[in-house]
Amino acid sequence: MRIVNATLLGLSLIVSAPTLAGEGHDHSGHSHEPVSQEKAIESATASVGKLVEKGKLDPSWKAVKATGAEKKQFDKTVEWVVTFNNPAAPDKAKQNLYVFISLTGSYNTANFSGK
Repeated sequence: MRIVNATLLGLSLIVSAPTLAGEGHDHSGHSHEPVSQEKAIESATASVGKLVEKGKLDPSWKAVKATGAEKKQFDKTVEWVVTFNNPAAPDKAKQNLYVFISLTGSYNTANFSGK
């Protein structure tokens, strides 16, 4: 009988767990709502900092502020494209950095072409 009770208790906890989380609860840390231009810029700026820390960008990028952000359509996806300009970049051909942020605020990628 103890095994049956323990099993039933375990099953009831598993079944009720999603209802305990409440409406709109998300473990990913990201909302499913579209972010504002300001939030997209904040996310992109944080992403640039992480790219510098990982050694993927020159340290001079750490202090660079975004020069703009706009929504762009790529195939079937719309993303925020946040632009940074770094006149101090060692490679003059790579003074403009484009950071692609999902509409929900997640970093997707970054490149120097904007495509």
